[in-house]
Order: sequence, then structure tokens, then C-alpha cells
Amino acid sequence: TTRYSFGDDASRLGDYGWFRGNSAEPHPVGEKKPNAWGLYDMHGNVYEWCQDWYGLYPSGSATDPTGDTYVRSRVCRGGCFGDGAGSCRSASRFEYKPVHRFNYLGFRVLRSSVK
Repeated sequence: TTRYSFGDDASRLGDYGWFRGNSAEPHPVGEKKPNAWGLYDMHGNVYEWCQDWYGLYPSGSATDPTGDTYVRSRVCRGGCFGDGAGSCRSASRFEYKPVHRFNYLGFRVLRSSVK
């Protein structure tokens, strides 16, 4: 419901992520504050490849849309170290074809905890 996981105040972005205002290169994960769910680097540092295909959002209400499969670009979110604060917003998204490789693109590996 806010522009960033920590609220709407872009002046606090430097506490949570690497972006054009405080970096010129990617950094190791975990050097900034985590979001409320304990995840690091969700704003800035490197774009996060997403499973979703890029496309227009459907009209009307939708929960977690995955995009159009005929489109050949994936969604990237979170902004990167070279972006301004606006590109690091939670709702900001970009598209790249899966063949692209850049030092500002990454992905997040998740696993469930073993109990």
C-alpha cells in the first residue's frame, strides 16, 4: 500500500538499498536494512528477475497476475544501483528478454526452512 516496503518517504531509501543516490556498482546482499519480512535488497542493488511475463495488467481487479505467455520478456523489479529512487518503488517494473545478461540483473533463490 506504500511506495516502498518501509513507507512512502524516498529519503529513507538509502537505509534499505543501493541506488543512484549512494552507489555506482552492485554490493553484496545484506549490507542494508531488511524489509518487514526479513528480505534484503528488495529496493535497488540489482533488478530481480521475476517468473512473470511482461504485459499490460488486466482490466479490473487481479491478484498476482502472471502476464501474457505470448510475450517474450520477463518482468524485472526492484530497481538497481544505477537507478533513481522512483525506479526502486515497489510497483515499478521493467522488461527484459531472458537472453539478456547484465551486472545489474539478478535473481533470488528461495527455499523453505527445514524443521
